[in-house]
Amino acid sequence: MLVASPTVELEVDRDDAGWVVVRMSGVPGHADATILRRTLDHELDGAPPVLVVELDRPVSTPELRDVLAAARDRARRAGGGLRVVSAGRVAGRALEITDLL
Repeated sequence: MLVASPTVELEVDRDDAGWVVVRMSGVPGHADATILRRTLDHELDGAPPVLVVELDRPVSTPELRDVLAAARDRARRAGGGLRVVSAGRVAGRALEITDLL
């Protein structure tokens, strides 16, 4: 599934184990928090064991941080997990920033 706004693009993939990966690319603005929230809520409705949000740049607005924190809390309450990673590579590995929200 692909969701786009004038400033960001969200791509959603699912694997055979039920994991969901939401990749967000572009320069997010304040309005994009709503698009991300709706996308994450939709994916969390399916109760994936893990939801991964991959960002191509740091979280730039308080609204986006709030959306990610709310999704993390919802996933944990449902017995799943949420991982937020930056697509920027550190020593060849994705940097997990989930606990920094």
